[in-house]
Amino acid sequence: MQQFSIMSFMLLLIASATLEKLQNLPTKFWINVGIFLGVIIAAVVIWRFIHQMNKIWLSVIIFLICAIIGFNWIYERNEPEFMTPVIEPLAEFFPSKGAYHTTQQQEPGTSKTKPKDKSKEKTAPQR
Repeated sequence: MQQFSIMSFMLLLIASATLEKLQNLPTKFWINVGIFLGVIIAAVVIWRFIHQMNKIWLSVIIFLICAIIGFNWIYERNEPEFMTPVIEPLAEFFPSKGAYHTTQQQEPGTSKTKPKDKSKEKTAPQR
């Protein structure tokens, strides 16, 4: 019985020391812990809802989310670095924010292409 009381006393000391350390942690840490737990709970609820969902609607929703994120990356050019090889060819085809500003900065009446230099063209001899 004596050994049990010593063990419980040691556990009580450890618990109180741990509680004091936890109280000294900044508020931002506890906010981050709360956000993390909220995200975990939301993920479980969403996961259960998805498994009850029609697979066609699920496919449409996933496609729309991926398309919105992808087009945002193409327009803003803020994709993650590992996605640049995939986004780069698409960005040449679709409009981007930088291309719009470049077009708007040109003076009216000017063309994007250079005018042809007529002195270099071959002309047929006149008779």
